[in-house]
Amino acid sequence: MRITIVSEVFSPKIGGMERYAEDMAMYWSEQGIAVEIITDTPDKDHRQITEQYSIRRGLSFTEKVRVFRASEIIFFVGITIENILAAYLARRRAVVSHHGVYIYSNEFSHYIKGMIKRLLCRPMNNISVSNFVAREIGGKQKVILNGYRDDLFFPPQHKPNPRTFIFCGRLVPDKGVDLLISAFSQVHQTYPDASLVIIGDGCERGKLTSQVNQYNLSHRVTFLGSQALPKVGEQLRQSTCLVVPSRWNEPFGIVALEGLASGCEVIATARGGLPEALGGHGRIVAPDADAIAAAMLEVCDSKRNRQETDVSKYLQSRCACCVAAEYSAYLFSSMSQHDVRRNWVK
Repeated sequence: MRITIVSEVFSPKIGGMERYAEDMAMYWSEQGIAVEIITDTPDKDHRQITEQYSIRRGLSFTEKVRVFRASEIIFFVGITIENILAAYLARRRAVVSHHGVYIYSNEFSHYIKGMIKRLLCRPMNNISVSNFVAREIGGKQKVILNGYRDDLFFPPQHKPNPRTFIFCGRLVPDKGVDLLISAFSQVHQTYPDASLVIIGDGCERGKLTSQVNQYNLSHRVTFLGSQALPKVGEQLRQSTCLVVPSRWNEPFGIVALEGLASGCEVIATARGGLPEALGGHGRIVAPDADAIAAAMLEVCDSKRNRQETDVSKYLQSRCACCVAAEYSAYLFSSMSQHDVRRNWVK
């Protein structure tokens, strides 16, 4: 069996889709399946081979068609129109995992491009990472919620310092870090010993640093920049509460799972798939500084919202290997259906 994973974004970029593609590659490789990752994310080497799988970067359209033809299954982690068309030409079985809804603005050209992506996927086997994504994309969808790396994100041995908050993600307007800083300024007025760690980088970093200085919070807010996953897990275990203040509709929100797994209370906005990611085990609030502050103050008052037994049961079903097994069960159980339709077989 040979599977080609097509992920437009991949390491060294850091994000949920990148982690997801790597997790699937690792799992299938460990099952004895030959795996190759195709990505448009550049790195120093054009072609890389790990102990588990190979990575090819920046291939031309023709090269992609050739690689796809050598595979039995093409597994898409998100899509581009070019990659989907290459799969059509290769006439191989394609499965698409949707990590977004493809239409994020009312701009006409963006809307048309997003609709084309949705329509091109309809004949394929489609998996969405949340019910929110499945509803937005439409058509026949299998929903498999995302998972997390339980070897990197696990409970702390000791209780973290009280009133320590953390954010992990890109520093862009959609992520709402400015709302979090505004909310933290309110928390600081009541609890001067409260602290906030911000992990991530992006175009908003300078603006957010200025906002922190305006509130005179530079001694209580720390910007750590982008960090490797083991460091993120370590920082989460040292924190009382993870805050996910997104303005936009997150397709899922793996970081919320990672926070739960690391023993944090989690506050997340009611945007997109974030409530599904928490599975009822966190605080869901409006994307508003006052609402976020109110939830943070509850955490400062030691009002825990976690039932550890229930959280543990939920997390066991969402570890990366369990989620990968769900994908495998779906992929291989649907192969006979595919053989009947012969949509992608020579």
